[in-house]
Amino acid sequence: MIVDANYKKENIPVRFLGNPLIEALPEIMEPIALLKLLALKPKHDLAASKRSPAHVRIYDVPCLKELYVPPPVAMEFCVSVDQMLLNSYGGRHPFSRDTQEWLHSPVELMRIQGAFSDTLQGMIFVIGGSGMGKTRLVRVCLSRYPQCIRHTSYNGREFNQMQVVSISVEVPSTGSFKTLMHRLFGALDDALGQPGKPDSYVVEHEDSSVDTMLLKFADAAKNHFLGLIHIDDLQRSLEVHSGKAIVKFIIQLASVLKCPVIFSATEEVTAMFEDIKKFESARRAIKEGSFYMHQAASADDPFFSRLFVEAMKWQWTDEPIAPSEPLKKLLFNMCVGITALFVFLHTQAQTRALMIGATALKLEHYVHVYRHGLRPLRRVLHAIRNGQSQQPKEIEEFLKAVSDPQPGG
Repeated sequence: MIVDANYKKENIPVRFLGNPLIEALPEIMEPIALLKLLALKPKHDLAASKRSPAHVRIYDVPCLKELYVPPPVAMEFCVSVDQMLLNSYGGRHPFSRDTQEWLHSPVELMRIQGAFSDTLQGMIFVIGGSGMGKTRLVRVCLSRYPQCIRHTSYNGREFNQMQVVSISVEVPSTGSFKTLMHRLFGALDDALGQPGKPDSYVVEHEDSSVDTMLLKFADAAKNHFLGLIHIDDLQRSLEVHSGKAIVKFIIQLASVLKCPVIFSATEEVTAMFEDIKKFESARRAIKEGSFYMHQAASADDPFFSRLFVEAMKWQWTDEPIAPSEPLKKLLFNMCVGITALFVFLHTQAQTRALMIGATALKLEHYVHVYRHGLRPLRRVLHAIRNGQSQQPKEIEEFLKAVSDPQPGG
């Protein structure tokens, strides 16, 4: 969404005052207010829905996927993202001479810049198992910012600028650099409200070479003061021979743009960095900016307990099932602490109950979903319970098929 710039002077570090790129961003929030903002409930009138016939209510149940309970790392993660974004924009004051020179030299910079230059503004890694909410955490955090800000004037000075705060793309499973560039251009077009238009970046560079697209994207991203790039599903790069080259490619691009990067991936990706020699900047970034989405070890885990309590408030049957410790332990045992699977069980159990005409939600409905809806995963879930598998690919593929974005924490 594109919004008009509204400049603010309050709750901004003094060193950033006078920078329109920063003053147009939402003000820095107090911790309690930030946590309240991150916690999301379904935008849905549950009471009104329950007055509808059961066969109609079924179609409201998926609203439960909108529920979001911030995980323990959410606050620290958001603060780190804010710091990276402010520092990045702080070094790109649009009226400074250095910035003006930088804006006009992307081609030369791309030719001479090394992949691991110290100009890289920062990297954050969000790491965790499939279904633990890595992508959702990043999306919720970035949703606090408008994706694109339209500037026209600042302090009486003409300033016609479309500022793109962030874009997010998935790593192509084929390892294709051209596909990655098309996705980056597409994300930029979406932010600017021009997807599919004749003058869009994707259309303009549909048949360009990778080298040309790289230079043109650097030029476009600079001109729009791109603030941050989110690269999702980085573990896909492990499946192709060009995986390490893709990571180096992204880091080189971000270095030239002076643009921070957020990577989200499963724990498999950490092996990549252990193998890459002379990857010191990435190693430092991993050490200083990694956030792990830990899987709950038991039903008594504080985060899982909060998720359970909040989810149980959303029930569409005439007679809700009462939240209890035995129910929580049963559901934990079924989903082994994977938050997306927990929400799937709670959603599908209600759908099952309404579909067969049951007035009350019962344990048997959860058991039915586990036995049938999760049947393809029962082997790997059993392996996880016994500590034999931490990153089963079957779970990742299943979650991709049933839910986007992944729900839960």
